[in-house]
Amino acid sequence: MNKPILDADTQQLLAELAAAEGPSFDDMTVPERRLGLEAMFLETGAQAPTVAVREFQLPSRQGVPIHGLALQPDGEADAPLPVLFMMQGGGWALSGARPYVPLGALLANALGRLVVLVDFRLAPEHKFPAGLDDCTDTYAWLRENAGQLGGDPDNIALFGDSAGGNLAAAVALRCARAGERLPEALVLAYPMIDVRIGADRRYPSRQMYGGGDYFLTEASVQAATLDYLEFEGLRDHPLVSLAGNPDLAKLPKTILVLPGLDPLRDEGLAFADRLEAEGVEVHCRVFEGTIHAFLSLFHRIAMARDAVAFIRSCL
Repeated sequence: MNKPILDADTQQLLAELAAAEGPSFDDMTVPERRLGLEAMFLETGAQAPTVAVREFQLPSRQGVPIHGLALQPDGEADAPLPVLFMMQGGGWALSGARPYVPLGALLANALGRLVVLVDFRLAPEHKFPAGLDDCTDTYAWLRENAGQLGGDPDNIALFGDSAGGNLAAAVALRCARAGERLPEALVLAYPMIDVRIGADRRYPSRQMYGGGDYFLTEASVQAATLDYLEFEGLRDHPLVSLAGNPDLAKLPKTILVLPGLDPLRDEGLAFADRLEAEGVEVHCRVFEGTIHAFLSLFHRIAMARDAVAFIRSCL
């Protein structure tokens, strides 16, 4: 196989990561990985636009309040803003709301939306469907109460990256199955779609780019799956491996952002094809030469801003 061509920004970042001392990300404990991801993503804060940040709480089905952040774009809003509810990645385990504030601020200003983030429960302390339940409860609360935050409850899109993309699509699929109001759109950035046994062989990109040279590894994907699920059989659950969900035709407009050098690229492409076959409006673009999580690395990878412009053009 010919060595792929890397975007210059991505190549420089990967070279720095390869030269860094200390244990590899895959060799860290979950608490160490959480700290590492937070430090990496919060580096973008110096280049993030200004937003007003409001803290809030909402009730959950567990009776424990869910803590959230609402990011309002710079400038005065004349009317309730459309909402973007963001579900953060990190393998269902590694990130609360705070590390995603810089990316949320970028999206809030670029899209002119109220961006909402919450601290949903994380694996491995809280297994599936705990985090999904919290995200489902948040979306239901926003449909009734977004106005309290300055948002439009009738104009809510769901965003998720990596495992957050899995959660965003699963929230919409739960609503579809229950006959509840769907979001206006899904924005899925390099989503985890298929964790069934054999997925690493089913999608060539998992083997081509999952060996450790392109940020996300296949080992990380497998470790995240084991952290998230109580037992192996749940890999096939239709709200975990979404490709087999029977309600895909009911999904709203779906926007997919896929890096060309991502192990998850091919399952994202297959998901886009499946949705199109089911009659869903799909906008899918591959950003060649860059890696998983590049949106959250917008301070280093300029292509991330192209991806944000693509999302804006499709919403």
